[in-house]
Amino acid sequence: MAAAKKFASLRRKSNDADIEIGTGWDSAIFVPVCTAYQSPMALVAEFRDFLSRGNAVDLAVGVIIGAAFTNVVTSITDGIIRPLIALIAPDPSVGLMLGPLDLGRVVSALLNFLLTAAVIFLLIIKPMNAYRRKQERRNAETST
Repeated sequence: MAAAKKFASLRRKSNDADIEIGTGWDSAIFVPVCTAYQSPMALVAEFRDFLSRGNAVDLAVGVIIGAAFTNVVTSITDGIIRPLIALIAPDPSVGLMLGPLDLGRVVSALLNFLLTAAVIFLLIIKPMNAYRRKQERRNAETST
């Protein structure tokens, strides 16, 4: 209960625009992120508009593809480059794997990357492009 008393509460007043900002531990100010009530349909429409801008989708796709590509690069490094270096300079800090190259790991990572990219393309990019074309057609019809 003592910890709860350290936080000053955020209270909504009768007018939705008036929100009291309180302070918490170490005098940190907590800014409210709540907004006035929206209907679920308005929230869905706002979310759809946010996604249709393209920046959010492009960023999300880039992050996902980047994460998948990181796995490919790591597998190539661990499966091919390190064993070749270990053959040239067998130092414990470099690695002592003197067996065959681990090509299965690299192929697995490449397949994982290609499958991830294909799923993102088919489930996110294609529907977003179709939605954008539909919006452009609507805008062209209403402007003429």
